[in-house]
Amino acid sequence: MAELRLDSSSHAEARAPALPDGLVIVAPGKDDYRKLTGTVVAAFAKEYSEGRFDEPVDPGEYEESLSDDDREPSLWRIVKRGDEIVAVALCDARTDAMAEVVELAVSPDWRRRGIARALMTATIDAAIAAGFRELRVYTIEQFQTRAIQLYQSLGFARYKDFPRYRKPMPGLPPRTLDARIGA
Repeated sequence: MAELRLDSSSHAEARAPALPDGLVIVAPGKDDYRKLTGTVVAAFAKEYSEGRFDEPVDPGEYEESLSDDDREPSLWRIVKRGDEIVAVALCDARTDAMAEVVELAVSPDWRRRGIARALMTATIDAAIAAGFRELRVYTIEQFQTRAIQLYQSLGFARYKDFPRYRKPMPGLPPRTLDARIGA
């Protein structure tokens, strides 16, 4: 896992790429939380060989966690096409001066169209406008989406690496994402 940081004082305002026709970046409302949850689960289903969701995922619990009082939804952004949510960026305040991008997810069918870059640019702009001097993001090196390169191209600098060690547990059957979310 890698930690990347962005210092707002040295951040040159990035110009977001144009979104494909019909897509808009908006702040989500509570009525968007269920669809937002589905977008996040779908986006990470096949991200890297060990799987993002190694334990059962309860979409209801994830959706409920979005309403936690410690969350700061004013910094969240989604990309919508009509009622469909195609991408999600959730940025939460950690201190008065620092915010963390805790989720960036783009539906697999919508990747490679500049959506993540445009969404992250809007998220960074919102955090800086709200007075945050530093943004952080943690990501997995093995993501096939080349997330680290995206963050670095937006001005984040690699700060620290956290090795992750995983070992399969003998005798436990492999689980599929579909079985865990009740699909």
